[in-house]
Amino acid sequence: MKTMKCFLASLAITAVVASTGLAQAPPRGGVNPARRPVFSPYLNLLRSDQDPSLNYFGLVRPQVDLRQSLQQVEQEEATLADRQQNPGTGPALPPCLRRGMRPAS
Repeated sequence: MKTMKCFLASLAITAVVASTGLAQAPPRGGVNPARRPVFSPYLNLLRSDQDPSLNYFGLVRPQVDLRQSLQQVEQEEATLADRQQNPGTGPALPPCLRRGMRPAS
């Protein structure tokens, strides 16, 4: 009977610990592993139908630049969302633009 209680207690603890790991929020910014490309854009360098320099500058670089630009936009979007949720944490306005202040005349 004591063994059964110990087993059930350890099973309950394991279930609680395992469920809290799934509830954690994904990290902000950085590379999201779920959105990584399935194939590397550098595989286009192995194409034999064109010159390798055309493959690099015509296929590889545009794909890499697009991914970098999208990542930057996602980071900026996350920053703006944080500022909307926590307006006091953003950069402070200069004194002349604060509400209730009038410019000196």
